[in-house]
Amino acid sequence: MTRPIALEDLFRFRFVVAADLSPDATQVVFAQTRITPGKDEDDDEAEQSDLHLLDVESGEIRRLTFSDSTNSAPAISPDGTRVAFTSSRSEKPQLWLLPLDGGEARQLTKLEEGVGSGAAWSPDGSKIAFTAGPQEEPRKPEHPYRVTRTVWRF
Repeated sequence: MTRPIALEDLFRFRFVVAADLSPDATQVVFAQTRITPGKDEDDDEAEQSDLHLLDVESGEIRRLTFSDSTNSAPAISPDGTRVAFTSSRSEKPQLWLLPLDGGEARQLTKLEEGVGSGAAWSPDGSKIAFTAGPQEEPRKPEHPYRVTRTVWRF
């Protein structure tokens, strides 16, 4: 039996938005997004995503994160034991680290403006690179702005 798509059907859709393959190609960590309805009738829907671990050989999938936030941009460590990811668990997106064999995620950054992109591991797994915007107070447009360079429009 076929029928048109109804509004409540949209809450059952799931989309893979990012993925990373482990160095030994046996596992994939992927971010799967979903739309959740608002708590009250007047509330907007919210987009949330969680990380999942796929065993390539068996096809078994295990959910890694269980929060009502956006967890995305997974990056598996070079030794394949940890995954770094961005999460909006706090107000701004921050970088988190999660062991793949189980355990709690640990917050790595606490930047006022949050992080701008996902993690990139160093080859030995001892360092993680990411982007972030300026951490000072943003300029308020209603305050005067002093031009200190010749070309000011750029």
